[in-house]
Amino acid sequence: MQYCEFPIFNPLLWNENIPKDVKKFTNCYSYALNRIEFNKKKKLQPGQINGKKYNKIDCDIIIEHIKKDLNRNDIYKTTFNSNLNCLQRKIALAIDINSDKPDYHFYREDNNNIWSHKPGSNDVTNKDAKNNIIYNPEKANRDYSYKKYKNKNGKISNGKNYSIFCGFIALPINNSPIIKDWESSNVYPINNNINESINNINMNNMNNMNNITLM
Repeated sequence: MQYCEFPIFNPLLWNENIPKDVKKFTNCYSYALNRIEFNKKKKLQPGQINGKKYNKIDCDIIIEHIKKDLNRNDIYKTTFNSNLNCLQRKIALAIDINSDKPDYHFYREDNNNIWSHKPGSNDVTNKDAKNNIIYNPEKANRDYSYKKYKNKNGKISNGKNYSIFCGFIALPINNSPIIKDWESSNVYPINNNINESINNINMNNMNNMNNITLM
């Protein structure tokens, strides 16, 4: 079994050292891509980075939109047992097409060979719907329909049952989480404290505005 340096499972970074509004709009897709959304009032959707989100909850369609988002040729379907080099990592996709509002959900493999995920606006965790550690998302319990979560409006609602497992996807590695500032369109690396990173971004944006005003 191969152990690579990244990505690191760090729930403190994603759950505690993060402003509530940033945590709210950083979803399972952002987490799978190892990125945090800042100055964004809606959750990131597959295809949106490229300019056009998916139009249907369908395994193949969503995977194609991941490829468009990252604009790389080293993104492909793989298997649980396949060994990737440390320049790549795995995520997994599952969907729920039977509820009133069909939905998708992503998981990612961390460098300890355990899988983790971020259910919507809620905490990052490495446990499944039955509170078991996720060693393989295909075999994990993905029926969250009896659990209560905060929805995008802050109200409590039932989760989804992601009964359809779409498969494993190989992605290029990014060494550390990044933060995307949607106001400036810039991307920044994150240190161990997201609040500190955001303060730096705000200062940078303010300085840029002052420079524009003085011109």
